[in-house]
Amino acid sequence: KKLQRYLDNSIFPVFGGKPVSTVEPSDILAVARPKEAKGRIETAHKICQLCGQVLEFAKITGRIKYNVGTGLSRALQPIRAQSYPAVTEPKAIGVLLRDIDAHEGYFSIKYFLKILPFVFTRPSELRLAQWDEINFDAAMWRIPAKRMKMRREHTVPLARQVVALLAELKTLC
Repeated sequence: KKLQRYLDNSIFPVFGGKPVSTVEPSDILAVARPKEAKGRIETAHKICQLCGQVLEFAKITGRIKYNVGTGLSRALQPIRAQSYPAVTEPKAIGVLLRDIDAHEGYFSIKYFLKILPFVFTRPSELRLAQWDEINFDAAMWRIPAKRMKMRREHTVPLARQVVALLAELKTLC
């Protein structure tokens, strides 16, 4: 869906009606450069990659002789590796867990913060969890494939603490 959005919203409006044999590197950069200028460097790279893949298919199927999209990402700013801070020291983890216990905001946020370290899922997967996905008796959470990044069902075993927290939360909702 994301790739189709790139095609529909960014690529096709600029050169979607051109015969593939007339596509030039400048056409692809005309789509990618505005994204790069807005600071969306990864999107610019993804657009070059997608165009290159389409052109590679055209080359393989005999529609064009050369893939003019090859290597265009080198004309863009490099993607900067971004590291996300993580708590790795045992003492710091203890401090974090005590801070979560002391949280005085919304009850739903407190439960979310208490459960997340136990289940090791993406935050969005926990946030979008449905009660019918939780099997309290088996202490299992089955996340449907449609919500998973790799589009495969995922089963998460639940610690007894999580089952207890979910049971409490269910009575509050």
